[in-house]
Amino acid sequence: MAEQAIALIGAASALAGAALTGAFTLLQARLARVDKQIDREEQRRIMQRESRRIAYAQFMAAYHELDRSFTRVRRSVPGTSANDSIPSSLIETETALTPLVEAAAGVALEGPSQVADFAYQVVSNSYLSLQEWVMVAGNHVGDSKTLAEYPSPDRDAADKLLAGTFGTFNAAARKVLGGNDPGWG
Repeated sequence: MAEQAIALIGAASALAGAALTGAFTLLQARLARVDKQIDREEQRRIMQRESRRIAYAQFMAAYHELDRSFTRVRRSVPGTSANDSIPSSLIETETALTPLVEAAAGVALEGPSQVADFAYQVVSNSYLSLQEWVMVAGNHVGDSKTLAEYPSPDRDAADKLLAGTFGTFNAAARKVLGGNDPGWG
C-alpha cells in the first residue's frame, strides 16, 4: 500500500507540474499578446504623429513662403495707371496662396479638427490681408511710395489678425504633437 501511495503522490506531482507548466505557458502567451498589442498601438501613435508633423510642417512652409510674398508686397509701389494698378508682387502673393490652401487640406486630412480649423482660418485671413493690400494699391495708383508707407488701419488689422491666427495654429499643432510636454525639443 505504501508503494501505491508513493505512486499516487508521484502521479499527482507529475500532473500538478504539467498543469503549472501549462498555466505558465498560457500566461506567458497572454502576456506576449498584450505586449504585441501595446507595441502595435505605440507604433500606430508614432506613425500618426509623424504624418501630422509632416502635414503641419508643409503648412508652415507654405505660410512662410506666403509671408515672404507679403514682404515683397510691402516694398512694392502701386502701379502707374488704372490699367496697371496691381503690382506684380500682389499677383505673386495670390499665387502663393494656392500651396497654403493645399497644405491646409493636408492638415485637415491628418487632423484633429481643431488644428484643421485653425489652418483654414489662416487661409481665410491670408485672403483678407491680401484684399486689404490690393485696396491700398488701388487707392494710391501713380504714387511713388512703397505700399507699406501708406496708412491703412484695415490693412494693419488684417495683418495682425493673420499673424495671430498663425500663432494660434502653431500653438495648437505643437500641443497635438506633444511639443509642450517636458523633455520636448
